[in-house]
Amino acid sequence: MTNKVNILFHGLLYLVMAILFTGCAAIGKNTDDEYRDAELMKNIQQKLDAALPRWEEKLLKAPTPVDWSRKLSVHDIVDAVDDEAIKISNEAPPHKTKFFSDENRAIRFYPERGEVRFINRKRAWNAGVHQDKSPPGKNFATRKTFTLVKKLGMPETELNEPKVDTQMVSIGSKTYAERINMPVYNLVTSQRIINGIPVQGSRLRYSLNPSGEIERLKVSWPAFVMGDQLQLAQRDTVIKRATEMILRYQPSAEVTISGRLAYVKADGDEDYYMPAMLVDVSDGKTPTPYRVVVPVVQ
Repeated sequence: MTNKVNILFHGLLYLVMAILFTGCAAIGKNTDDEYRDAELMKNIQQKLDAALPRWEEKLLKAPTPVDWSRKLSVHDIVDAVDDEAIKISNEAPPHKTKFFSDENRAIRFYPERGEVRFINRKRAWNAGVHQDKSPPGKNFATRKTFTLVKKLGMPETELNEPKVDTQMVSIGSKTYAERINMPVYNLVTSQRIINGIPVQGSRLRYSLNPSGEIERLKVSWPAFVMGDQLQLAQRDTVIKRATEMILRYQPSAEVTISGRLAYVKADGDEDYYMPAMLVDVSDGKTPTPYRVVVPVVQ
C-alpha cells in the first residue's frame, strides 16, 4: 500500500470512528434526556393525583337558570341599596334604561349578562363625618348582603357567606409616628356557589361606609347554563391533560401543585359553563406562580 493510499485509508478510518463515537454519545444523551423527562412527568402526575380533589356526577346537575336581571330597572337598584329615588323621563321606560347618572350617582347594568354597577359619591368616606366611626362589622354586613340580594331578585341559594375586609386610610402629618390609621370601608364580598363549588368570575361585592351605607356595588351573576350531553372525564384523563399543560412551562422537579374545582365558561362559548379543575403551580425555576384550567368533562 502506497503512502498516499495508506494516509487516505487511515483518514477514512478515523472519520468513521469519529462518526460512530459522536452517534453513540448522542444516543446516550438522548436516552438520559428521555429518562429525565419520563421521571419529571411521573413526578408531576403523582403530585397532581395527590393534590386534586375528587369529583362526582352531581357537578353535571345544574340548577334551573334564574334570569333575575331581565326585568331589573334602575329604580330596583336604588331601592336595593337604600338610596333616594331617581327621576327618569317618560321617554325612557325604566326597564330599558341601562345607564343613569346625576350629580353624585352613576348606575350601569347589563341585564343579558347579569351585571350591575352602582356608585354614590355622596356616600364616600368623609373625615368630617366619619372620622370617629368605623364601618359596621360582619353580622351587619351579612344581614345587609342577604337583604340586598333579595331586593335585586338574585337566587339566594347560590350566595356564599360574605367575606369582610377592612380598607384603611392613613391621615395626619408627614411624620409616620404622628399619622393615624383609620378604617374607611368594609369591603364585603360573596362568591357564587353552585353544587358546593365556586363559579369563576361570578360574585357580588360592595363597600360599606361607617354610616352603614353602600357606597359602591359591583355584581356579576349571569344566568347559569351548562352545555348539553356533558360527561365527566376519568381522573387519569384529567391528570394527563394537566400534566401536558404544566410541561409547557418547563417545570423543575421541585414544582408544587394545588387544585380546586370550579365552574368556568366553556371555551369558545361564553353562554355556557362547565366544571373544571383550577390547578395552581409554583416553581423555584419560575418566579411567578401560574394557573392552568383543566376541564373535567369530555
